[in-house]
Amino acid sequence: MTFALWLLIPVALVLGVGLGLSFYLTRRHYPAEIHTPAEYGLEFEEVPLRTADGLTLRGWWIPAPGSERAVVILHGHGGSMDGDVHRAPMFHRAGYGVLLLDFRAHGRSPGRLATFGYRERWDVLAAVEFLKSRGVQRIGLLGFSYGGMASMLAAPICPDVHAVVTDGGPARLRSAIIGRGGRTGPAERDDGFPGLGDHCHHLGPPGREPLPLRAGALGGANRPPPHPLHPRRPGPILF
Repeated sequence: MTFALWLLIPVALVLGVGLGLSFYLTRRHYPAEIHTPAEYGLEFEEVPLRTADGLTLRGWWIPAPGSERAVVILHGHGGSMDGDVHRAPMFHRAGYGVLLLDFRAHGRSPGRLATFGYRERWDVLAAVEFLKSRGVQRIGLLGFSYGGMASMLAAPICPDVHAVVTDGGPARLRSAIIGRGGRTGPAERDDGFPGLGDHCHHLGPPGREPLPLRAGALGGANRPPPHPLHPRRPGPILF
């Protein structure tokens, strides 16, 4: 009996740590700071974004008069659009409309469960559909970490996305968990990108030219440089 109890202790510890980590990673997050585009002199509209599974997300739409181009800015895990609004003026000055949103279970948006891109891709698709309803014809995604994951998962199933920039968006969920856990060693390189399945080789629907993407880890002196998901093209990518 005593031996059986000793066996149960490590099992209970593993289950407890697993449940605790799961709760920490998937729990909802409220805004840690409050900002609006008005702080930067930008006129904006608070807009609802309806997802395919019935959620109504909250977003800010900053139009650029006379422009048919827009950028969707996608925040990181635990963040909100408040923390990224300072990026909007640069794009607005360049003639782009800007759409910021709170992912499900983040900020002002409803939801209780963060899914690291699996359902958040529907959030990105909702943003794209909104932009199309406003007459935007050329759409780019700018995702940070968690938002980068969502953008990479949404782009292959959304032909209306013309460009993707992912800053620190891991192509494998394991990389995201390790990074969130504070790993400081060299980043693991895996050219197979099995976390993205078949999309890792062709980020775009059949018959469409692959999207030019790059993914990698930032912020560590010992980490290798980002490596391409698709071969780099010469010169900037305009959309």
